[in-house]
Amino acid sequence: KKHVNEEVNIWEMVDFSQPGKDLSDIAEKLKADIEINLRRRLITHALRMRAKVDVSCFEFEGIDAIKAALAEGLRASTSDCEVKIKLISHPLFMLTCTCQEKSLGMNTLDEAMEKIKKSIESAGGVFAVKSKPELVGQDEKEVADESGSDEDEDEDADSEQDETMGQLDEEAM
Repeated sequence: KKHVNEEVNIWEMVDFSQPGKDLSDIAEKLKADIEINLRRRLITHALRMRAKVDVSCFEFEGIDAIKAALAEGLRASTSDCEVKIKLISHPLFMLTCTCQEKSLGMNTLDEAMEKIKKSIESAGGVFAVKSKPELVGQDEKEVADESGSDEDEDEDADSEQDETMGQLDEEAM
């Protein structure tokens, strides 16, 4: 493999016959394994984003207008960021996309929602955003951890209160 600017071929510099054991016979396998490992480590992880929208139409076109609007939203997909739409429960739909850059994903989902809105409203339907585009995955775990610590504090307060509830001072009565 050559360096990023292709000025240095790193495999010409590596000598598999020294020091120690001669690895020349498995040099190609080692090169392939090293390249695979480096690619895995250097690749940025894909980000998943989602948004939730209500789409409904009670006009004559009805479900056909909804299908057309959602198909219009799918047209916001690019080669770097593909939009997918899933039905959660009518009229709630979830738009998801996977891409390398957060801003690209957010813009793509915003564009998809705008296309759906224009299409469904032109057919006499109703469009409402239930949740704006958000990052799914690692951030969600952090939020769960933060809210989990709050719940622990609440449980401690409840247990303190429970301990004092059953203690009755009979002499005071």
